[in-house]
Amino acid sequence: MRNKEKFVFYLETFLLTVSFVLVIVVLSSFLVRSSRKTVYARDLTNLVCLSENVAETTKAADSLEELYELLNENGNASYEGEKIVVTYNEELKPAKDGRYRLTVSYQIEDQMVTADIDASVKDTVIYDLELVQYKGGTE
Repeated sequence: MRNKEKFVFYLETFLLTVSFVLVIVVLSSFLVRSSRKTVYARDLTNLVCLSENVAETTKAADSLEELYELLNENGNASYEGEKIVVTYNEELKPAKDGRYRLTVSYQIEDQMVTADIDASVKDTVIYDLELVQYKGGTE
């Protein structure tokens, strides 16, 4: 009878330990998922803010060269073909090798400005903004 009681004790201890481990694993997975969502939400919020700022600057520019001059602070802007790439750090300050990267394509046709702003983190586009503005005056 003594051996049977030991076996039951060890079995209960084992089952209790497995239960605790499962609870810890499930709770840890929830914490990891919520942490990832928090980082994604922060990145999305920052990129929306930066995209809006770049869109306002784009509205003020009359040419691709002028837009480059307006966006270039501390060497954070560069040309990539017909596009301008601007980078910012996590504090939303201009930085040459920043975390946030905005790619701006800018075109003018018959006093109509069209711009596409792709906002990304580590080459993954998270936010896209299209801008259309009529630059003609009133007559």
